[in-house]
Amino acid sequence: MGVYFKDMRMPENCFRCPAHEWYDFGGKDHGYKCAAMVVGNPQYGKVISNCDARMRRMEHCPAMPADDHGRLVDADKLSFAMMDCRSGDEALCVLDEAPTVIPEERCQDT
Repeated sequence: MGVYFKDMRMPENCFRCPAHEWYDFGGKDHGYKCAAMVVGNPQYGKVISNCDARMRRMEHCPAMPADDHGRLVDADKLSFAMMDCRSGDEALCVLDEAPTVIPEERCQDT
């Protein structure tokens, strides 16, 4: 399971990522933490410095770029629905009627 941010470019560092959170526990215990990495993964609850957050992405960053794509469908549900097709035409109808999970997205250079 994951999250998809429509029209968002891949952040080049933690500071530019919407998942970063600032923590300040007083003294030297302050910095950025990745909310996306902490959920279900307490071992990744590492705090990185302000400087590191502005210079790079954390190791094991869960964010990944999504290239240009057509509409995305649930292939498992689609393959199950296509098992009953008797012809190529029926299979195309099932494919056309498959619910879209994520709409088509193409890069728009500005």
